[in-house]
Amino acid sequence: MAKKSSDDEVINGLSTKAIDVTKEWAKNLCKRVSSLQELTRLRLQELEDCCRGADEGEMKKVYQLVEEAESTKNLLATIPNDDKLIQQAMETKAAELKTLKKAKELLNEAKAIAKDQSESSKKTLNETLALIMSTLELPIDWLREDEVKPAVLFQYLDKIIKQCSDVLESADAYKSEVEIVSRASAGRALCGIYYSKYESPKPAGIPLLLVPMTVTLNNPNSAQEVNYFKFSAKGIAIDYVRAVESTSTNIGFGVAGFEEFFVGEVPNENSHEDNSLVSQCEKPSSTSASALQYIRIAKKVFQIEPHQFRLSLTAKKKAKSIVLDKNPRAMECEQSARTFMERYGSHFPAGLHTLGGVFFNIADAESKSTTDIFKPTDIFKLTEAAVAFLGGALRIGASGTEEHANSEENIEETFTAIQNERFSHSVRSIGPLATNPATFQKLLSYSSTWALIDRGPVTSYIPI
Repeated sequence: MAKKSSDDEVINGLSTKAIDVTKEWAKNLCKRVSSLQELTRLRLQELEDCCRGADEGEMKKVYQLVEEAESTKNLLATIPNDDKLIQQAMETKAAELKTLKKAKELLNEAKAIAKDQSESSKKTLNETLALIMSTLELPIDWLREDEVKPAVLFQYLDKIIKQCSDVLESADAYKSEVEIVSRASAGRALCGIYYSKYESPKPAGIPLLLVPMTVTLNNPNSAQEVNYFKFSAKGIAIDYVRAVESTSTNIGFGVAGFEEFFVGEVPNENSHEDNSLVSQCEKPSSTSASALQYIRIAKKVFQIEPHQFRLSLTAKKKAKSIVLDKNPRAMECEQSARTFMERYGSHFPAGLHTLGGVFFNIADAESKSTTDIFKPTDIFKLTEAAVAFLGGALRIGASGTEEHANSEENIEETFTAIQNERFSHSVRSIGPLATNPATFQKLLSYSSTWALIDRGPVTSYIPI
């Protein structure tokens, strides 16, 4: 059977739209492009010139054909498979499934050993658990926590093994690096962003660019970052996390729009920050505060080169209608431009993008007394206590709120390091759905869990 030519692809596409392909304008279009892929690369003016003579209804059908050809699914089908990437993914999956099977067998052995309370059995149990930790690449410190009972640890290990197995079994194998980039965070790398230096960045709802022809993934300069942020009101930390999550922007960049509540960063052991920030902060008094710890892990970086920028047909048509409006009214023109930016963004980040994940531990501190008013210096004490609470909440079995996907479990726990204060804890992740940092890092070894976590510096943003 003869292979269908690219020319047939365009003719058949027009025919499926009930267009008479014997018309001169249809013949001109088929001569101009040899495939649906080339059809998506035509400039809007070129497309309309080729279709000169088509009536309004026919032109609408041509636009529909182009938009269908521009879909991520159809464009990815035209990208050559990366055989090396596919082979590596298959080998990794096979090896990981073998590892998880071994860990499950060891865990079953540990559960059987735990039924015997003799000293020799306890030693054997600890050795078996240590082997499980090593097999799953989990922190051995979990075994040194006296308050963690074997039954609790068994539950956590069961959950981790199931999470990893589910990811491996359900994830589709990526066929190219272009597909990894295009699928991460629901294709956000192809979207613009609404940016203003006066407010928090906002996500664009519709992709601005088409899938690029090529993308190269490289290793990042810095793989992991751990830090703390402090805010002068309850609930602000989670609002901040959601803003970062919705835009895939750099962690620190998302502070824009939260300056009223942002108190500062908590110095870590490598920091040279002094306490002068406390006296410099002119923040309002408050009866509550919040803090977050984030663990940011970068796996790969990439950049979509400007010569590969191809705007979608819907974006081009909308922009053209705004520019060529013959009877523009100032208010209507402004509203049209604003609507465009809400849909497609005001800028496109053209810098280095980062794939990976971010794990957030979030703590809220609140006075039980409605009459207590805390000054800015007290807010620092509250958030420092919240940070200490986060340290305790990282332990296995610690109470808190686990927040991911569409499920939430709200559990409040009283922390008594500061009298008359109440603290609550929650976790949230961008990338793998995990409830502790160790599982989060383990799941990030699978590329199907990667999310877009940084879109480069503001200086690389190109106005649309």
